[in-house]
Amino acid sequence: MIMLWKIRILFGIINIIYATAHRILLYFSKKPSSIPPITNSLYMLSASTLARKIRQGEITSYEVVQAYITRIKEVNPFLNAVVEDRFSAAIIEAKNCDEQLKAGKFDVAILEKEKPLYGVPLTVKECCAVKGCSHSGCTLPRKGMKADYDATVIELLRNAGAIPLCVTNTPELSTGIESTNLLIGRTCNPYDTRYSAGGSSGGEGALLGAGASVIGLGSDMAGSIRLPAFLNGVFGHKPTAGKWIFFNTKIISNCNSSLEFDLLGDNGVFIYPTFRNQILPDLALCELLSVSSCGIVNIFGFPAVNVPMGLNHDGMPMGIQVIAAPYQDRLCLAVAKELETAFGGWVPPSVSIRD
Repeated sequence: MIMLWKIRILFGIINIIYATAHRILLYFSKKPSSIPPITNSLYMLSASTLARKIRQGEITSYEVVQAYITRIKEVNPFLNAVVEDRFSAAIIEAKNCDEQLKAGKFDVAILEKEKPLYGVPLTVKECCAVKGCSHSGCTLPRKGMKADYDATVIELLRNAGAIPLCVTNTPELSTGIESTNLLIGRTCNPYDTRYSAGGSSGGEGALLGAGASVIGLGSDMAGSIRLPAFLNGVFGHKPTAGKWIFFNTKIISNCNSSLEFDLLGDNGVFIYPTFRNQILPDLALCELLSVSSCGIVNIFGFPAVNVPMGLNHDGMPMGIQVIAAPYQDRLCLAVAKELETAFGGWVPPSVSIRD
């Protein structure tokens, strides 16, 4: 009991020092300019809605792809999220999609079933191979290396009709909670660029939070999707171990490990913190232990999704995890959808849309 109290006192002192250092750093750092506001209503639509509108001829793939390219170019100078783009190739692919639709090559009903993301752009974490794009792991020894193939998950997404726009920043070899490296530098948070976008899928989180991507592909070994999702105010899903992982901005208490979460069954979920708070780059090492709230889910292979829950008094994102038993990913997403309906989901950093 005495030892427990000593530990509590020690961590209490550490937290006081941390909180003081946090406030001092913010006080002496000038708040930067906000990223450019969202002025195009397309950025507020989900991937499934965009795909439906493209299939039904309400909008062209070219218009959607060009809009997201424009948004990426607007915000990336503030965020430093993009490692390499393939904008020219993406525009050509979008035009091909539109031409095929116009020529009647696809039946709309079959297209919805077989290519549900037809003509929809996406962005990809740099460690996932996109043919012709940087595939360095954001580490100096691999500088200049490019992928000569598409990773299996990219093949699947292309077969579903999606169009990759760019590859995005990570920590070196995707091993860190902050996306900074000697090749690209640091990726910043779209809500306040003094803060970190997190890691390791930080580039994806930053673009999604800024409304510059509608789907982001990442990976998650110990929270590498959910942490950036939390920090950047978006949905981030880590599926049951062995399933593919993705980001999507618009969708759609402690546990006893010896139970292996049997109480969850096929209809139960846990609501659990994703992370403690926002990260200032200079204090990132102080937050390493906070990753355990995400990492424990990976150990047991459970699906989990970060759900944005609005902004705090400083205007920074908040969020929680929804965790379910293995292969009950549908429950995570269903509960996330209900929470989005109740609490509003993604709140853009800045919006200026004229009706």
